[in-house]
Amino acid sequence: MLHVGALRDALFKFLFAKHNGGVNILRIEDTDRSRYSAESEQEFITTLKWVGIEYDEGPHVGGPFGPYRQSERKEAGIYAPWIAKLMELGHAYKAFDTKEELDDVRKIQEANKLPTGYFGGSWRDATPEQVA
Repeated sequence: MLHVGALRDALFKFLFAKHNGGVNILRIEDTDRSRYSAESEQEFITTLKWVGIEYDEGPHVGGPFGPYRQSERKEAGIYAPWIAKLMELGHAYKAFDTKEELDDVRKIQEANKLPTGYFGGSWRDATPEQVA
């Protein structure tokens, strides 16, 4: 079930780390809880091991730079100071779009053959009063 693009990315990073005497770390992007599955995570790790990609650190082996699941890193407060810094510098902003609103934007983008994704919506230029 491992997507070939994910395999290519993991292989490139594994070979890059090995070539440069670096450390190969697996971090699991699990913040989309509607799509996350512990079984899929384990299958991902098993498949990568089967093709010869080993990790020096990760949720399955531990290491000094954990936690290795993004949701756990958020809960540990690792991202909070960096988010605050980006907000302070004006390089990030709060957005409150609902899932339905994002679905509507995507449908309009697809209907008009535009690139899909979130490109700021109405929140990028919202005033502090609107955000509050």
